[in-house]
Amino acid sequence: SFRELIELADKFVVEWLLEQCDLFYMKLSRSIKFGCKNQIELETVRFLFDEAIYAPRRSRQKYTVSVKEKMSTMGKFAKQEFIHRYATNYMYLSVDQLSALLELARGHDGILLKIVQENLAKKKKVPTATLR
Repeated sequence: SFRELIELADKFVVEWLLEQCDLFYMKLSRSIKFGCKNQIELETVRFLFDEAIYAPRRSRQKYTVSVKEKMSTMGKFAKQEFIHRYATNYMYLSVDQLSALLELARGHDGILLKIVQENLAKKKKVPTATLR
């Protein structure tokens, strides 16, 4: 996987491979265009989002800035859709993923609360209306 490849390149200081990984990540980031709710684009953003979180220290800031810039161009609906899909299984996210998600969700009042309510309703068979 991309994550394993870049980790090995970083560990063994294989500069040309690190450069190729950077080029791939940045090219993929630039290729995304948000116009509508596109499943492929949302999955690509998820890949970019996750890889920015787990990138080796030397690449992490560059990747994080790139993904933040890309997310800033997302419309409100697309960003909420991404947050909703990403956070749906919040119980299985790492602390790093949750931190990044909370930062992204800042300014989108209620979306994370809505996701928690939906999960509680599914697990406890509680009608969503009673959780409001």
